[in-house]
Amino acid sequence: MPVGRRQLIVHGSQLGLAASVVGLAGCAGRMEVKAAPPAENGIVRIPLASHPGLEVPGAAVALDIEGLDDQVLLVHGPDGFSCVTRKCTHMGCKVEYDGAAGHIQCPCHGSQYENDGTNKKGPAKKPLTQYTATLDGDAVAITIA
Repeated sequence: MPVGRRQLIVHGSQLGLAASVVGLAGCAGRMEVKAAPPAENGIVRIPLASHPGLEVPGAAVALDIEGLDDQVLLVHGPDGFSCVTRKCTHMGCKVEYDGAAGHIQCPCHGSQYENDGTNKKGPAKKPLTQYTATLDGDAVAITIA
């Protein structure tokens, strides 16, 4: 019998997994992931081995990070890694990464953002909140604090 998304979330959290996949999203190359809380220095490490799609540009992962109110979107764009909040600054919808177009977009009203969260096209007027994301050996380090 197939396991549903809710069952996977419950069982994954009961197993105490630091980064368990909780479901596939509609955008190709993007998955939603529950990440471990930031270390004392405010850094969350996302191992590339756990998310092999992130090794190539054009992929993204939506992350639930303990201590943050909103999900973040970790993008591997043509210029490297970037990380922004998923909450659109127009009306709060969850933005998605369009790997083919190479930018972040809001499915609700069409706002578009560069991979670093700066505005590309409205109606949103404010940029997305950005977090520093750097390749650190075999993982991406996201600075939250």
